[in-house]
Order: sequence, then C-alpha cells, then structure tokens
Amino acid sequence: MRTIAITLATLATLTAIASLAGCHSSDSSGAPSAPAANTSITSAPSSSDVQAALGPQIADDYCWVQADNGKPTWPAPVVPAQFHSETRTVLNALTAEGLLDYQGSALAPTADGKKDASWWDSKRGACMGTATVASVTAVRLNHGNPHAPDGSVDVDYVQTLTNVPAWAQKNFKSHVDFSTPLTKHVTLVYDTAAPHDWRRAGVLVKDPSQPTGWREDNVH
Repeated sequence: MRTIAITLATLATLTAIASLAGCHSSDSSGAPSAPAANTSITSAPSSSDVQAALGPQIADDYCWVQADNGKPTWPAPVVPAQFHSETRTVLNALTAEGLLDYQGSALAPTADGKKDASWWDSKRGACMGTATVASVTAVRLNHGNPHAPDGSVDVDYVQTLTNVPAWAQKNFKSHVDFSTPLTKHVTLVYDTAAPHDWRRAGVLVKDPSQPTGWREDNVH
C-alpha cells in the first residue's frame, strides 16, 4: 500500500493522541465489578493459550458501534471518557476525512458520509479492520504485585490490523499507516466464562471494600 511520507500518521501515533482525550467493553454501564483474585494459580498460561484467549477479545477494538448497528440512530450521543483510545482513533479518522461531524458529545454523518455510507457495517458498525494478536512476547503471573490482583497475568503482545476494508484504505490512507505493528500491554484475569478462561481486565483499582481488595472499572 502506498504511504504518504509527510501527512501519514502511524496507527500508534493516532492511538496515543486519542488516549489523551479518553479511553472498549460490551458493558456500556461502566459499573465496577470485583476481579477474581485466584491465589491457587501458581503458573502463568502459555503464550499460545494467551494468544487464543486474547484474540477474540481485541478483534473489534478498532470499531465504533451503536446499540443496533442494523438501524443506527443519528445524531448519536457519545461520551468520550467511555472510549478506549482505539475507538477514538476510528472517530478521529472518520472526522478528519469529512465523513462524520464529531463535536465530542454527538456525531452524525456529513453529506459525504451519507453519500457513500460504505464506512458503516450493519453488523460491526464503523471498523477500521480486525485487531489481531500477531505474537505474545511476555506472560508474567502476578502474586504480591501492587498493581494487579493475585492470579492475574500481565501480557505484552504485538498487535496488527488485518481485514482492513476497502473503504478504510481509501478514506484513511492519508491519516493511518495500517501496516505498522503495535506493541501492547494488557492484564488478564482468570474467568471460566471467557475464551480459554482468561479475560481482558478493565481498569484495576485497589478497593478495600471489595472481597478481593480490588475493583474493576469497565471502559469501552
């Protein structure tokens, strides 16, 4: 894919910029929950198990969705603080390309966005592509660490963006370099309801009022 040396920003740069303005979870309530502190876990999962667990959980990170993607409502209210930086990256790029009018509290398609609405998918919403775990570079079990509950694992991995749709390559090629891998960090907590028993944690906060001593604030 041709890149533009002067105006092209890497996905990492856009994500970093977006993270300054706000922060992806299917739980839109933002309600806190207590993560499991499982002290019986004495060894970290393998890199392959982590990759299998994390892959489905990050796939739609670079998407912005509505409650019913098949029947989107415009203008759509947005709360910037609820977004992961990846979601903000999508909105920022759509706005920069003139497809969305985004003023921080609501957004709606512009005339150009209505004329060519291929950027909106009735199942996935507005997606730059599929976030993919290319490799897992480190898996560390937490026990007695001050930043995470016992039995959780810290993971470093390399993320790439795959299945980039034609409309994204067409509209975002002046703003986004889709080909540059990103080095990412995440904390996983043990959860038998999650893929391969490990779930991506929200924001972990020490909270003595919780049975585990930790509170998990969900963002999306």
